[in-house]
Amino acid sequence: MESAVFNLIEDLDQSTTNWKIKARVTRMWISVSSENGSVEGYTVILLDDDNNHVHAFAYLSIWNGFKTLVIEGGVYVFDQIFCERCCDLFAEANKYQPQQQPEFAIDVIGVIENFEPLTKLDTKFGMLKEEGYLSKREKYLKAAKSEFVQTFMERMTLKDLNEKLTYDDLKKRIYTTFSVVKVDEDVAWWFYSCNKCQQEVERLDRRFRCNNCPRIIPVAPKRFRIMVLAEDDIFSCNVMLMDRAARRIVGTSAAKAYNDFEKAPEKGLPQVLKYLVGNEVTVIIQLNKENVTEDSTIFDANDIFDTTTQSPSPSKSAHILESSFINFSG
Repeated sequence: MESAVFNLIEDLDQSTTNWKIKARVTRMWISVSSENGSVEGYTVILLDDDNNHVHAFAYLSIWNGFKTLVIEGGVYVFDQIFCERCCDLFAEANKYQPQQQPEFAIDVIGVIENFEPLTKLDTKFGMLKEEGYLSKREKYLKAAKSEFVQTFMERMTLKDLNEKLTYDDLKKRIYTTFSVVKVDEDVAWWFYSCNKCQQEVERLDRRFRCNNCPRIIPVAPKRFRIMVLAEDDIFSCNVMLMDRAARRIVGTSAAKAYNDFEKAPEKGLPQVLKYLVGNEVTVIIQLNKENVTEDSTIFDANDIFDTTTQSPSPSKSAHILESSFINFSG
């Protein structure tokens, strides 16, 4: 019920000046006046439990009035927030005067002038490139290229998936098309996940423990895991719509669906999940060892390959782009 108290970042717009959000400060820096060098305030990047970021600014008088010391990585409640519309860079660029240099974007903060030609400098280990030295990234790309095998998407029907699978099938990229007949209300449709490995975590009072990493984390985002009865022309079985696939079909996040559901009077399933029934979708199936060794007939759909119908629940993913800069009004 705590999430119902706060607004999500994707909900923020210019309709009010009293938004209240709970977010993590992922980055922060001092904003200095270009005229006299005085500190004007603090700029922060905020992240909520729906994995949405927003750029925010607090004037120095507001910042100094905070009762709690704000540090990077900390989670805080911010209220009395208002949004400002983003600047249109193309419109600003068209305002250049003839004597200005339009080849430089307006967000460039510095230009190198009078630099000398590049030269090679010896390190204490010699000329590493000439001696075959590779960075970690170059080693990874070289290994990936040498081991790369061209993979193709292979279409399977639900009946094909329920036939005897082999270990070779685990290496295939498989997609299948089906209609959603039913959403299973007896299986939890969301879970708390680790923000690093995205596996399910265990709740410990006000913290969470990831047994996969393993580590303790203060905030765990909600992710979809929706069990549906899938049916094509000749067969039916259970398919688990994992977070990426589910988000793209229903057009919203698990945190937003949960937040709306907590405010709604009906019980059972959120309305956006009820909209799934009757939709025909084409998904990418990620086979696991249980599908091969234990004849598990529950298949994980981890992404959408294509959709033949549009979701009746429109996405708000672009909403914050119109008002993606926020201020603390004090």
